[in-house]
Amino acid sequence: MLVNLTQLKSELQSFFGRLNYNIADKYLLTATYRLDGSSKFGTNNKYAGFPSLAFAWRLSNEGFMPQGVFDDLKIRTNWGLRVIRSFRPTGRRPSATLIPMALLHLRQLMQTIILRWESTTQWGVGLDLRY
Repeated sequence: MLVNLTQLKSELQSFFGRLNYNIADKYLLTATYRLDGSSKFGTNNKYAGFPSLAFAWRLSNEGFMPQGVFDDLKIRTNWGLRVIRSFRPTGRRPSATLIPMALLHLRQLMQTIILRWESTTQWGVGLDLRY
């Protein structure tokens, strides 16, 4: 039996949550969590979570800063796991491609055992300045 590849569909689901915490408009904390799910992976690896944290210190609101020099001066840093979207086709796929059922089962077996989400860790620092 042959299967038409154009009839195979993939799905992507994403859920996103963010929590902001502000202390005296000086210390700003943001925590974010994203949960992605894809039918391109097997049931063991279908979903993966990607957290991130950000912290900022608004120096312009501190008592030791001279008044009138900066309207806003903030140091910030962040960390997070980011998903690498690497499942884009590398070339054109013929619209009438047919494959044997055995190959389709092999593909599903490989998804269950091998394929996983790929992510990278990112760090960042910054300075926001307005005068």
